[in-house]
Amino acid sequence: MLRNRLGMSQPRTCQIVGQHRSTQRHQPAETDPDREFRARLRRFAKQHPRWATGEHTPCCPNGYAVNRKKIQRLWREEGLRRRW
Repeated sequence: MLRNRLGMSQPRTCQIVGQHRSTQRHQPAETDPDREFRARLRRFAKQHPRWATGEHTPCCPNGYAVNRKKIQRLWREEGLRRRW
């Protein structure tokens, strides 16, 4: 955008801004690779409100390797709580 506005070359624009040229070519990765699994966890927690994090292993889709610690981390990040 700045390149087009100023009409400069990419190396010159990057030098002015103070960025390395390779950062301009890098496509960012997916923002959250666990997005689908988080949604699945939320649905599962809504269906089974009294289950704890250790009991959520059945909600893992076939062929998706998720260990106990990852489920606990995602559970905590989603703000899910066990209802007593």
